[in-house]
Amino acid sequence: MKKLSIATFIATVLILTSAHSAFATSPSPNHDSDTATIQALTNYESEPNDNYESADTAVLYEWDNGTNYGYINSMGDLDFWHLPTNNASSYNISLYSPDSYFNYNFAVYEKVPGQNGYTEVARSYAINGVAGVSVPGLKSDGTIPNYYVMVYGNMGFNILDPYRLTIHAVY
Repeated sequence: MKKLSIATFIATVLILTSAHSAFATSPSPNHDSDTATIQALTNYESEPNDNYESADTAVLYEWDNGTNYGYINSMGDLDFWHLPTNNASSYNISLYSPDSYFNYNFAVYEKVPGQNGYTEVARSYAINGVAGVSVPGLKSDGTIPNYYVMVYGNMGFNILDPYRLTIHAVY
C-alpha cells in the first residue's frame, strides 16, 4: 500500500509540474519571432554616439513603450538617439534619470529635408529625475519627420546606473 501511495504521489507531482510548464510557456507558431520581438523592445546605447552621425537607433514599440538604456559617463557627455518615425500622429518621449537628483535632460531635433543642420523641436528639463515631451508625427503634407533625441546630464552623471528613454507612438 505504501509503494502505491508514493508512486501515486510522484505521478501526481509530475503531472502537475508538466501541466504548469505547459501553461507557463504556451506554444507559439514561431518561437524565433517571439524572441526577436522581446529583444527588440530593449536597446542599449553604444559609444560613440555623441552626434547625429553616430546616433543609436531608438526602439519604438507600437502598443507599449520601447525601452532604451544609456549612460552619461562624464560631464559634457551627449547621447544621440535616432527616432524611428512612421505614420503616427505624435510621439510621447520620456526620460528617467538613474536617480532623481541627476536630472538628465533631453532635446528633440528634426532633420528637415532641403535644410542644412537640425531644428530643435522640443526640449525637456527633468523634475525629480523625470523629463517628457510630445512631438508631432505625420505632417499634414504627408511628410514623416526625421527626429533625433539628444540626452545630456545637467547635475552630474552616473556611470553605474543607466537612464531609461521610452518612446511611445500615438496613432
